[in-house]
Amino acid sequence: GRRLANAQGAAPTMSINGLLPIHESLPRDVFVCSYPRSGATWFQNLLAGIVYGVDPEWAHDSLIQDLVPDVHYKQHFKRYGATAYFKSHDLPCARYRRVVYLVRDGRDVMVSYRHFLSALQGPIDFVQLVRGVGLSPCPWHEHVEAWLANPHGADMIVVRYEDLQETPVAALQRVCAFIGL
Repeated sequence: GRRLANAQGAAPTMSINGLLPIHESLPRDVFVCSYPRSGATWFQNLLAGIVYGVDPEWAHDSLIQDLVPDVHYKQHFKRYGATAYFKSHDLPCARYRRVVYLVRDGRDVMVSYRHFLSALQGPIDFVQLVRGVGLSPCPWHEHVEAWLANPHGADMIVVRYEDLQETPVAALQRVCAFIGL
């Protein structure tokens, strides 16, 4: 393995077979953050295509997860270039220095979230869901408000899910300009 300095300047971490702990990031790394059911998985696939030339239509999910890992499901990641890309549903935190924040109309998020949870857990009371019962990491409005407040001063761009649907080329050009591609 080799030693790499982490983003906070703490003692370097030893990489094992080129893998680093998922919580280790550099200030130039990009985090795609969103509330669940707001298009982050779709965008994760688009990002793998834009950055690494992967055809998202044919790429297996394991390849997408390797190139743009989800911080909630991976313990380690491999750095393929100077900048690494991650997917997250976390609330703002200091280590997320460069952020593409995806936001989707909350009404559509709640409908999608209900279908998702119902498929996993059985019938879900929609009224309770809208009130925030059983939502993770928090109710939709709290997540959006926290990210729009940008409490840690991240270099951030906000991309609307609806813009990705209606004008995908323009929305992706904005993202490419932001990440330097």
